Amino acid sequence: MLVSHRKNFIFTKTVKTAGTSVEAYFEKWCMPDGEWQPLHVREEYVSDAGIIGKRADKPSDATWYNHMSAYNIRHLLGDDAWREYFKFTAVRNPFDKLVSGFFMFWKQKQANQLARSVDTRELEIEQFRRWIRFLYKLILKNQSLLDSPAVPHYLKPLELSLVDRDKYLIEGKECVDFFVRHEDFQKDIQQVCNILNIPYEAQQIQSLKKKVRYHKIPLREYFDQPSKRLVETIYSWEIERFGYDLPS
Repeated sequence: MLVSHRKNFIFTKTVKTAGTSVEAYFEKWCMPDGEWQPLHVREEYVSDAGIIGKRADKPSDATWYNHMSAYNIRHLLGDDAWREYFKFTAVRNPFDKLVSGFFMFWKQKQANQLARSVDTRELEIEQFRRWIRFLYKLILKNQSLLDSPAVPHYLKPLELSLVDRDKYLIEGKECVDFFVRHEDFQKDIQQVCNILNIPYEAQQIQSLKKKVRYHKIPLREYFDQPSKRLVETIYSWEIERFGYDLPS
C-alpha cells in the first residue's frame, strides 16, 4: 500500500493483480525527491513525503504493510486525508486471477512434479478444480474473518487473500476512485498518471512476482460448469461491477 503526501494519493494493494508492479512505479512519489531506489522487498517507510507499506513475507511487526484493508488505512490515516486523497487499486478478471492463485498457493512440490511430466495436462486441470472446491469451502468456513476488515490479512488463511474486496469496499460500499484493470494495465496506469500529474514512463513499469504456468492451457479449459459457478458465487460483486466473464 502507498500513501503520497506529495501527490495526495492512496494505493490499496490487492493480490495477483500486478499490485507490486503498481507499487514499484508509484512509490517514488511517497519519498522525498531523489531518495527512491528500486527494491523488490521493502521495509515499512514513513516520512513527511508519504508512506510505503512493508513488502515482505511477514509484515506483522509493521504498522503499515502491503495488503492493508481500506478500512485500516482510513483508520490510521484519518478521515480528512482519506476523503481528500485520490484512491486507486488494481483488479483482475477473477477467472484469470484464480488460475494465477492456484499456482501461487499450490504446494511447490506438486507443481515441480507437474513441470517434469509430459502427461499432466488433465491432472493439472483436475487439481485446479479440486482446489477451487477447497477454496470455496474455506471461504464458507471463515466468512466471519472475511467480514472483519480490521483483521490483518496475515492472520487469515493464506488462500483467503484472493478474496480481497476489503481493499476497495468499506462496509459494503465502493471506497476508491479508480480501478487499474489488469487487462488494461498500461492504459490505466497512464490514466492514473494523468490524474495525478505524474510522468508516464511505460519502460519504467517493472514486471514483478510474475509466475510461469507450467502448461499453455487456455483459460476456459480449466473450468467446468460447477467450478465456473463457484467462481461466479465467490466473485459476484466483481463480476457485476466490471462485467467479467470466462473468456471464450
